[in-house]
Amino acid sequence: MLNRVRGIAGRAMPIGKRFKLEISTLAASEMHRNGKLVLVTIPAGDIVTVADTSGEKMVTVLWEGRRLFMFVSDLEQRATQVLQETAAAGSANERAMRARAR
Repeated sequence: MLNRVRGIAGRAMPIGKRFKLEISTLAASEMHRNGKLVLVTIPAGDIVTVADTSGEKMVTVLWEGRRLFMFVSDLEQRATQVLQETAAAGSANERAMRARAR
């Protein structure tokens, strides 16, 4: 079962909560190349987990073992909170690996 993220604005983003992206969304890697942030596109359908908050506008998320920065507004506008029973769905890569293992 899924709940929309809307309504979180103005409150701290809940650490440990998982969100399914409905639209492919950019995130910035904490790793820098040549002094620049590395942008990563997280595909629609993948799930990110909130790892930390960086003020009111940014959060750190975990995606496929990577720590990335995302705007809170992107999660609010482009994601759906995943309740515990569907959180196991994982990213597209994780789903594909499980399908091959069957």
